[in-house]
Amino acid sequence: MILFRIFKVTGYSIVNNKLLIMKKFIVLLAIVSTGFIACTKDSDRSCTEQESLSVENATVTAAGELAFASKPNTGSAKVYQQKNGRYVLGLQNMNLAAGRSLVIYLSGSKTLSAPAIKIFSANGLYGDILHLLPQNIDLRVFKHLIILSEPTEEIVASAELN
Repeated sequence: MILFRIFKVTGYSIVNNKLLIMKKFIVLLAIVSTGFIACTKDSDRSCTEQESLSVENATVTAAGELAFASKPNTGSAKVYQQKNGRYVLGLQNMNLAAGRSLVIYLSGSKTLSAPAIKIFSANGLYGDILHLLPQNIDLRVFKHLIILSEPTEEIVASAELN
């Protein structure tokens, strides 16, 4: 009877240890998978699609100089229409180090109000940037480019696209 109790207690602790290890593994797996999911930011299109954009044979349909809330930031915005009919937003000669996340919108007015479309997010804007705009966008409605800081939602820069 004593041997049975010792075996039962020892066997139970081995199973209990295996369950504890399994629980820790599941928690670790959940944390790691959450990290991978959280790393993607506004990726409705693949990076390779954005990188392969070209405005070589495209025509400029709208353009405007960006007005910045603080100096010495620089940049301009253009909307190109490609031969296939798709529109591309071009931010050129950009130098905008905001120190926080930025969100780029196209809006129907000088402020961020309806109608407005979120185009993409970035941590800083440098050099020349091309971004494919959503299909069937009506550029007669969306005449303003607005760059907001996240999470304060203050306007960092804006341009009227003519």
